[in-house]
Amino acid sequence: MTRVEAFDYSGGLASWDALPRRFIVRISLRGPIEGPGQVAILISGEADEAVRKDAEALPWNQRTLRRLIPSEVKVEGSEIELRSQAYLSRGSAVTLLIAGGIRDLDGIKRSKAPIIINGRVSEGPEGGAQMVAAFPPDGSVNLSPRTERFVLAFDGRVQVFPGAILVRDSSRGEFPVTASMVSCSEEGLNSFVDCLAIAPLRSFPPGDVEILTTENLRDATGASLPMSRLSFRVGPEARSLDFEAMRCPIDGREELGLGCVVFSDRQWSLRARVGMPARFELYSPHRAIRVAAPYGEVNLVVPALAPNHFEAARLVVRSLDGQVVERAIQIETSKRPLLPLTITEVCADPEGPEPDQEWVELFHFGDAPISDVDLWLADREDVQGTRIMIRRTIAPGDRVILAGMRFDAVSAGVAAGALVIRVDGALVPGGLANAGEPLILRDHEGWRLARMPAFRGRRGMCVVRRAEADPRSEGEEDFLYASCTPGR
Repeated sequence: MTRVEAFDYSGGLASWDALPRRFIVRISLRGPIEGPGQVAILISGEADEAVRKDAEALPWNQRTLRRLIPSEVKVEGSEIELRSQAYLSRGSAVTLLIAGGIRDLDGIKRSKAPIIINGRVSEGPEGGAQMVAAFPPDGSVNLSPRTERFVLAFDGRVQVFPGAILVRDSSRGEFPVTASMVSCSEEGLNSFVDCLAIAPLRSFPPGDVEILTTENLRDATGASLPMSRLSFRVGPEARSLDFEAMRCPIDGREELGLGCVVFSDRQWSLRARVGMPARFELYSPHRAIRVAAPYGEVNLVVPALAPNHFEAARLVVRSLDGQVVERAIQIETSKRPLLPLTITEVCADPEGPEPDQEWVELFHFGDAPISDVDLWLADREDVQGTRIMIRRTIAPGDRVILAGMRFDAVSAGVAAGALVIRVDGALVPGGLANAGEPLILRDHEGWRLARMPAFRGRRGMCVVRRAEADPRSEGEEDFLYASCTPGR
């Protein structure tokens, strides 16, 4: 055996440590062999001892073959080529197995030991892509006949070749469209890598619309993406783009018929809803924010502000059929700094009994000690919640554990010396829900200090604010599941 190499689908040499999500293996032998199409296989995961033993000689056993990565095999003389057909997950482990005991066409053994090569799929956007979102969402109904564009969002780089997109209307005939790459951030799809806009060349008739991606939609390595099918239903006529009434949280206010505004000393947000998919845009001399609202509801956030901030801005809402609504709006913060406390960690699904072993961790992110603190903790936007009274001094950098009277700090692993504040009963009525619920921390005047979004409980795991996140931030992207570290 002379050479084993990995390539991408464009023919470029690939590293075994950063393989594309679909890749090619080329094996060069010293000469033709018996049964070349069975000698080499790709399997998922790393090779354990049983797999290594199996690779010593053909045939492969069923335990190994259950991990087989489907591949197209080509043999030309002494060359074997494997083309992986499955679209692999980022960061996943793969293994190339070349069986031992290979014999040439004269029955002479040419190799004794197997060859085992470990590989790992690239984590980066250049190694492959999948469609992960659509705007409007797959399954949307009552779309306007005059819908001007559909946008597909991907988690990696993509290339569009002729015939990559097919659109069919209710007649099942092919519908004329154009397809082009657009900026995800311009579309308000800010967390994605590449976006593809599909623009109809005429109005849709009422009924079903289907979008299909073909093998001509490829990733940056030249491999075809998994084919996708999206379905929509077009209504008989266009609807008007109007704001819908919303019930505001107790620390928010209704804003000129637009929705609910909530602000603190560092953040301002507008929660609004319209009756269709739309893009919300906020413009001022200091910023331009665009957020797609696939279901018509948005929480538009302006972070990293200072106390006593005031800013005139313009809100623009665009529907998919070209309607535009504009309103003047004011961005503001509290006139004074609020208590420098935030929620950093929540244990809603503890190893021990519930709700006794549930807890919430607060963090003092300010520069000066604070004392005699009155707080409210709630799991609903429209109630004050549970009163929390802290009659101790909290130094900068301190963490405070909130828990019930029967909380066992030792079994929970609370750091030695950490301040534990106990409340009578559960932290919130019924305890912290494993199904996921938001948690809101407010000061005694009702100002919002922190909000943790709803995350489903994971047994023995905690929801933790990312260290780099702003202490007042409320976005899901600013939190993650991690091992519990109460008081540390």
